[in-house]
Parts: sequence; structure tokens; C-alpha cells
Amino acid sequence: MKVIFDGYWWFGGPPSGRLVVRELVAAWIESFPDDEVWLACRRSDVQPLQAALPNLNLLPLDLPIHALAAAFEVPWKARGMGAQILTQNFAPLARNGAVFIHDAIFKEHPEWFSMRERLYLSFIGLLLQLTNSTVLTSSKTEARRIKRFLRAKEISAVGLAVASSLSTAVSTPPRGAPKSRDFFLSVGRLNVRKNLATVVCASAASETVTEDTPLVVVGEPNGLPDDGPAIARQLVNEKALCFLGRVSDGELRWLYENARALIYLSLDEGYGLPPIEASAFGTVRILSDIPILREVNGDGPIYTDPLDVEALAEVIRDVPEKLKQMRVHQTAIQTSWADVAVKVRQVLGNQKGIHTS
Repeated sequence: MKVIFDGYWWFGGPPSGRLVVRELVAAWIESFPDDEVWLACRRSDVQPLQAALPNLNLLPLDLPIHALAAAFEVPWKARGMGAQILTQNFAPLARNGAVFIHDAIFKEHPEWFSMRERLYLSFIGLLLQLTNSTVLTSSKTEARRIKRFLRAKEISAVGLAVASSLSTAVSTPPRGAPKSRDFFLSVGRLNVRKNLATVVCASAASETVTEDTPLVVVGEPNGLPDDGPAIARQLVNEKALCFLGRVSDGELRWLYENARALIYLSLDEGYGLPPIEASAFGTVRILSDIPILREVNGDGPIYTDPLDVEALAEVIRDVPEKLKQMRVHQTAIQTSWADVAVKVRQVLGNQKGIHTS
């Protein structure tokens, strides 16, 4: 098979976009060495990609907007190659094209996105209707949403997996981490949807999160901002709340390995990788009780209402002994990127997805 991957965000853009293309291409090359793999990339990325991956075929792109490059430039430059095309979010105008759509949350909950974001993301649905492309996504829950809001016909849920760079990273204490090795952890972009405000308020209400057992937050601002509750400043001053920003894979691994628990109270997700990452390192997970996290994480974690501050405070209050007992029972079944590559190849091979009900 000859396949062209959308590598527009190989070096930049959304972390989820980088993760999918990097891991999928690597797993594909290893799993299917006889396939001819191409990467459509920004022309400015050609030189560093040639240095990093000298055996990878590159298709340089010149359009400065991802949506336009994926929809128009990739299929135009791929004409006559006889290749299957897989883009991210924005469907290619090609008969042999498929698109991996991360999520359609922007359609169901537009209030979590800025006007600019909603305008740009609206091209996802428009291009899908113009092309009638086969759609891939990460989960069955998200497949149902895409079918409902974007009216996609052929949808395949192929899963996601922990980044290989995280799995193989050397565990390293982050600079600025609290002195205490007994802490709660929150991982995710700092925006309204990730619901950090509830986590902070519940941490304060629990009276368990202190300088000796702080809440450590990993993530950078992205999307519609969450201004945070007033109590956050007080917790920071008391050293009960610590913002680390972006951390390396080795530092993130150390945080997962040493945290008392991951608290992940996102209001909605297309998949939600941090709980899966935490599970890989045996970290106890306290998660939002929402369908997607139930689907992906099963019965192992502790689930709680993401909008109920007191309910989460009670969980935090009661966890010390309970979580130690639960740690060995919380490891989820891990999907590999090789598994994902096999599913994607099957879809591209017959251009027929799995209908979701």
C-alpha cells in the first residue's frame, strides 16, 4: 500500500496532532515495512525532517493554513500517485481520502470555544460534507458524536495509545516540583473544558491539599481561558498549589510515578490520554464520571461528578488509605500504536468504516 499522512503539525500546532502523526507513522513503518509511506509536511519542515528521518518520503506543502493544505494541496500534489491519503480534522478533496477527526466537541459545546476557534473548526464539517470522506476517530463515544453532529456516514474508532517517548523516558524530577513526594496531580491544557477550577476549589474544601500534600498542575493555556477561582492565589501562596507549566516526558513520567493520584475532571473529551498515561505507570485515577472516560478507562478509577465540588472534596479527603489499596487494581488494558496502525490500515485498505450505533 502507498499512503500519505498529514504531517502539517509534525513540529508544531496542537499536541494531539503531533502525537497522532508521529506515533502512527513510526508504528506503520515498523509494522508494514513493504508499504510506501509519505509525509505531507510544511516546506519549512523538510530539512529537519530529512535530518531526523532520512528514509521517509516527503511531500512539501506551501499553503500557510492547515485546513487549506489538507483539503486542497495534499490531494493536488498526490494526484497520479495512487496513494491513500489520511489527513487530520480537515478532509481531503480526493476519492481515496480519509480523515482522522479528533473530536466534534466544538459542535456540541460551542460555549467552550472562542469565536475564532469556532469559525476555523467549522471547516471540519463543511469539508466532510463536500468530500463524504471515510472518518476515523479515537473512541466509540466520539464516533457517535461525529455521526450526530457532523453527519458522517462511515466512521471507524481506532483508539489511541501512550506516546513511545513517554513510555521510554528516563524518570526525572521536574524543576520547581514541590519538596513533598506526596502530592495530587492534574494534567491537561488550561482552559474552560478541562475544569481545573472545580479541582482547585475541591482541593481547598478538602483541607487535605496542603504544603505537605500539594496539588501539582501540569499544562499550558490553550483555548478559551479558565480564569480560575479566587482561592487559587491563596493556595499558591500557601504552597498547596503548584503550576509547573509544560514538562518533559521524563518529568511527566516522574510525576505519574510519584503522585498520590491523578485528578482529571475534564467536562468532555474525544479520548482523554492523561488517565491512560497515568494507568501505564500505576497511578490512581480520580476521573469525571462521563461516558468517554468510562469507555476508555473501565471500572478501575474512582469516578465523580465533575461539577460537584463537595463530592470531589470528599474523595480527596478519604483517599489516603483507600487509594493505596486500590493502586494495584487500577491498571487499564493498554492499546499499542501498532494496534492503532493495523486498524487504520484496514480502513484505508477498503475505504469502508465501521458503522456505529
